[in-house]
Amino acid sequence: MSRIKVCILTRDRFRYIGISDVLAKDKELAVLEKGPLEDDIDTVARFRPDVVILDITTVKVELQSFLKDCNRVCPHAKLLVISINDKEEDIAGALRAGVRGYLNILHFADAITAAIKGIHEGNAWIAHTVMGRFINEVAFELKRRQPRTKNLVTEAQRKVLQLLAEEGLTNKEIAANLGIEERTVEFHITNLLQKFHLSNRNQLIIYAIKHDLVPLIRVT
Repeated sequence: MSRIKVCILTRDRFRYIGISDVLAKDKELAVLEKGPLEDDIDTVARFRPDVVILDITTVKVELQSFLKDCNRVCPHAKLLVISINDKEEDIAGALRAGVRGYLNILHFADAITAAIKGIHEGNAWIAHTVMGRFINEVAFELKRRQPRTKNLVTEAQRKVLQLLAEEGLTNKEIAANLGIEERTVEFHITNLLQKFHLSNRNQLIIYAIKHDLVPLIRVT
């Protein structure tokens, strides 16, 4: 089994060393070292990593533009953003841009390997502690602004959306929770993405919350 190739983009050398040391302990991961004067996109093009870790507190980029450039030079690469804060507006902006994972630097040691493996498998990854507050603060504000949209999804699709949006479960976990086949979950998610003209699970979560497609429970 080939290892997951990871590229770390940060201007903080000590942060780079700290992340590299954590990842080096996992034999399923391979860290690719960026040249000191090399452009970030050139690094992605040269290494063609599976996962790009972008430290947006030190690398000042516009996420949509950066993702577009990444997709141009390495279409299969997935982006994991790390930041010093976990403000709801920052997370929402990153998800809308197409970022696959968002992680607070202060807690990276406990979660970064799981985040890398999760998004490499095609899943979205946001820490559960952040997801609960994110839904609490963002979802209910959006629900106040939007009229309730009914009959856009079937009951089966709604159940899948509920587990995806509130708990961030993988397809396998959703299938186990609902007692259905994993391919059925994949079928529902694919249909929903096509129905609403969305490109990834992160956008689907935001859309479901914004349009009140799942009955969310306020987190206190």
